[in-house]
Amino acid sequence: MPQEIERKFLVSGDFIADCNPKLRLTIVQGYFNSDPNRTVRIRLTKSNTCLDLACVTIKGPNHGISRAEYEFDIVPADAALELINNLAEFTISKHRHMIVYAGNTWCVDQFLDNNTGLILAEIELETEDQTFELPPWVGREVSDDVRYYNLQLAQNPYKNWSVT
Repeated sequence: MPQEIERKFLVSGDFIADCNPKLRLTIVQGYFNSDPNRTVRIRLTKSNTCLDLACVTIKGPNHGISRAEYEFDIVPADAALELINNLAEFTISKHRHMIVYAGNTWCVDQFLDNNTGLILAEIELETEDQTFELPPWVGREVSDDVRYYNLQLAQNPYKNWSVT
């Protein structure tokens, strides 16, 4: 069974110097159910260096920092936008920066719209006990805080939080 092993951190420093602006992605995700134990989403990814890409992702419940994850391409990508616009319960948008630091790829997400101001860094791992070096712009870990899951941010946006 395919597994996603991921750790999330708040970004508390300047990561922009480590970014390649030509590789910035814009992501729109539509969620098709509100059960966090069975997430079904469609992601449309746009960049200035390639064609739009789209996929449907199905994720199972979390077990620590791991969970089952299945992902399938949607062709043509325009169909993904149509599905998101017409059938999604919730949506979320963000800019994603891919940054290689100390041999590992980090995804830094700058959230948009109702989640503006929130910046998260994620790293996908091969094993739960894999060691890695934290970049200087990484702050507090939030892997176990469900408020920072994308589905939760779509349902309860960052702008509505009284305490972060």
